[in-house]
Amino acid sequence: MRKIQIWLSATAILFALSACDENANESPILTTEIPEFSVKSVQTTFVPTDSLSTDEQAGLYLMREEELVARDLYAAFYADFNLPIFNRISESEDRHTTAILALIDFYQLLDPATGIAGEYNNADLQTLYNDLYADGSVGLVEALTVGALVEEVDILDLEELMLATTNENLLVVYDNLLSGSKNHLKAFAKQLANNGVTYVPVVLDQLAYDEILSTPHHTSTPDCLGLGDGTPNGPGYGNGQGNGPGNGQGNGQGNGPGNGMGNGPGHGNGDGVCDSTAVAGS
Repeated sequence: MRKIQIWLSATAILFALSACDENANESPILTTEIPEFSVKSVQTTFVPTDSLSTDEQAGLYLMREEELVARDLYAAFYADFNLPIFNRISESEDRHTTAILALIDFYQLLDPATGIAGEYNNADLQTLYNDLYADGSVGLVEALTVGALVEEVDILDLEELMLATTNENLLVVYDNLLSGSKNHLKAFAKQLANNGVTYVPVVLDQLAYDEILSTPHHTSTPDCLGLGDGTPNGPGYGNGQGNGPGNGQGNGQGNGPGNGMGNGPGHGNGDGVCDSTAVAGS
């Protein structure tokens, strides 16, 4: 975890509250839709590579549990405050950590996750979860502020991990997660603004933060993966993969018309990804 002391600082967690008036928790909250990429689609892009280095393995272990911390925090805040954004982003974080698990399985590594919400093998992450939940459970604005800070640090961690590897399997997953974290940060900042709070970045510099906010939605590379899995033979079906407009109709999550490449004219149905986590109304 990058600069974990920042996570554990009560000042960093609660810094934005001075901009909030005493009735902030009563301010209207807008529902935020956060579509997410398909783990199955990303997983099918994995290619054979050299074994992971010790640092690359450590990065996977970190992100596996770091995404679980985010998922579990948001699920707990949803239980506390019944605000839909926490449930939606918690579900998104579950897909993020599942994507990391797909990499762990692909490279035949041991999964560090305990399988129990709120419990982690990484002692620093355990302390982090405990402290952040204690800070965020005080009130709605505090919980949203914790969420924004979590996404800031996720962004920096992912950017550092991407700079430290050339492994294309890791890069495609990290890139998807990075796009998601940027959109999550925007969503939390939006909700705080609805509560009268202007979020000021803690670990990102202001220029980088402003760029994230000014981008309508963040997408990963490649933009779209249409993955057909139709019946290989027979009229009306095809198998294979295709991107963008084409001869067949490819139905995938967040995916437009797709070109099915297979044994015959037809349709390839499968999970598609036009990543990632676009935030409506931001």
